[in-house]
Amino acid sequence: MPDAPGGSNAPEDPPRDDREAIVLRSSSEADREAIVLRSLCRNFGETVALRNFEMTVFRGDIHGFLGRNGAGKTTAIRILAGLIRADSGGAEIFGRNVLSGDQAVRRKAGFLVESPSFFAHLSGRDNLWCHALLMGGISRSQVDESLDLFGLRAAADRKVGGYSLGMRQRLGLAQAFLGDPEIIVLDEPAIGLDPGGVIAIREIIQQYSSEKGTTFLISSHTLGEMERLCSRLSIIDEGSLVAEGSLRELGASGRVTVRVDDVSKGLALIEERFAQAEPRQRDTNRIVLTVDDKDVPDLVRLLVNGGIGVHEVSTGPAMLEDLFLDLVGSGGVS
Repeated sequence: MPDAPGGSNAPEDPPRDDREAIVLRSSSEADREAIVLRSLCRNFGETVALRNFEMTVFRGDIHGFLGRNGAGKTTAIRILAGLIRADSGGAEIFGRNVLSGDQAVRRKAGFLVESPSFFAHLSGRDNLWCHALLMGGISRSQVDESLDLFGLRAAADRKVGGYSLGMRQRLGLAQAFLGDPEIIVLDEPAIGLDPGGVIAIREIIQQYSSEKGTTFLISSHTLGEMERLCSRLSIIDEGSLVAEGSLRELGASGRVTVRVDDVSKGLALIEERFAQAEPRQRDTNRIVLTVDDKDVPDLVRLLVNGGIGVHEVSTGPAMLEDLFLDLVGSGGVS
């Protein structure tokens, strides 16, 4: 579903987000920019979908785009694809402004946005051929290659109205990959796919990245897949960028996870001794904090001397799930 319903009138001065985004990049990377979103704003009536949103995707990267439901991910992708307009700000593909209606530069990119829509009375092959005619420069043999890539050759001449959800999703992926675009943007590509399909898509993305240098921007809630695939990440919350960089960069500080038998008592002890470590409860029996490796023995000693059973201690960079929860929280069930 879209990130926010309603109209498109924007207030003259969009509200500001006081949080400062964590963005880790070097000036030498500027010439590698494939996608750049600058100060994007988009409102739907009184609902702010994007608030001065910024994002940079580099050539050849597999770039993850993460956020809670309604954070603004699909709105940003729809603006990039030309499906809706921004109220203000800029969007570039390979340095060319896509907000000006430059369709030529958009032909360098393939998009899967939300749940793909097709002509139900046409076959899968004919739907892709219609898209190929709109894009231009794509042959019928390339349509067949894209169908083959996603295992749809046998169903290619069946009407799409009879396709399952998973088959429609694979057809949407085939459309996004059609003609080997230099950039492929995928919004929740794993929806409706079985585990085998998810693995197959992962392998296709990795193959295109390594062999063809294709740039990917992937929005997904499947954090495990994002951790396996992505070289860089952007995290959005309430329409604003809150972090951007590699997982290693964003979680490189000394993360310690302690599994104990009394989380409440353990937190109280740690907060007295290691207040700067920002300890927090991760689940029913784990505490996560940030301390130097040299302080880990003192941490364990503190808990044991306090009568708390310590069952496991692990150190290292944050897992993507931990990093995501630290930056934006769970937000409850939405």
